[in-house]
Formats: sequence, C-alpha cells, structure tokens
Amino acid sequence: MTWNGNKSNARNMKGVAAVLLLLAMSGFARGAVGDNIARGKAYTLEPRPNYQYCTDAGDAVQLTDGLRAEGYFWTQAATVGWSGAGMPTVTIDLGEVMPIRGASFNTAAGVAGVQWPVSVFIFVSDDGWAWTYIGDVVEGTPAASRPKPDGYAVHCFRADGLTAHGRYVKVVCSPGGTYMFVDEIEVYRGQEE
Repeated sequence: MTWNGNKSNARNMKGVAAVLLLLAMSGFARGAVGDNIARGKAYTLEPRPNYQYCTDAGDAVQLTDGLRAEGYFWTQAATVGWSGAGMPTVTIDLGEVMPIRGASFNTAAGVAGVQWPVSVFIFVSDDGWAWTYIGDVVEGTPAASRPKPDGYAVHCFRADGLTAHGRYVKVVCSPGGTYMFVDEIEVYRGQEE
C-alpha cells in the first residue's frame, strides 16, 4: 500500500491500525507461540483438586477456558488448586491427533508458603495408553524470563520448540512445596509435517 495523503488511504491506514491492535490484543504481538489447540477441550484431573478456597464445580473446565484469575490465585474460583496432593496431573483430550510445538502453564507463588513448581512435565499420546515425554515447561522457559524467587507473582511458564503429535496431552506437575495452583494450561499447534 502506498500513501499519498488522500482520504481513501487514511481510511485504509486506520483499518490496518485496527487489525494490528486486534493482533496485539490476541497475543500475536506478545510472542504467543501459536494457536492454542487446548482451548475449550475436556480434561481430567488426578487427584481431584482439594484446596478449599478455590475448589468448585468449575474446576472441570477452568484450565482450558481461556480466562485468567485476578488477585491471589489460591482464593479465586478461576484457579484450580491442590494441597499435599503429590504430583497433580491434568490430561487434556484434544479430540484428534494434532501437531504440538509448545505448551504453557500459568501459575502463581512467592508468599504464604506457596512455591514455584520444580517441573511441569509434558507427555503426549495418540491413544491415551502409551505416553511419550516431550519436555518440561519449567525447564523450557528461558532463565531470563523466570519469576523472581521471592514475593507474590503470577507467571506463565512457556516452552516452545517441541516437536510432537498427539491426541492426549498429560501435564504432570512437580510442586516446589505443599501447594500447586494453576488457572490456565495452553497447548500450541505445531507444523503438520
């Protein structure tokens, strides 16, 4: 498009600006790693969430609904939480075998004895029985973008560059302490080949 100062070009430039704003709001300009193929997908939780201040019937859909919690995670209904539950596991059914290039895990920690996860392991399967390990979202997050060790913070651990296919995605959380909280898990579409 060339610019010659006429009203038609001014309208076109406003349209381009609107499209760029929408892309920025959608995460494209923030470096999102691709289409979130887990959004709206069903999942199972093992064990069942048990942290009393955020456990509710919505736990069955909140991790893939595209919404984030506000305020302290462990007191928000939009958060799923465990206390003393070992290694909580979330298994997402994508509905069909899809290429996968990344995943993210949005959590919070830093006060009240809540620590950052040690690991968030990702496994994939075509059939839900045979699983293949494809990476650790915590390890895959660049060190420079990891959260500070002290003070309350919300952080999205994100790993990119995974190369896998699968219908089922198993997220196995290794807590850094007694508690584990998460409000959104995303899985990003990879290349078809």
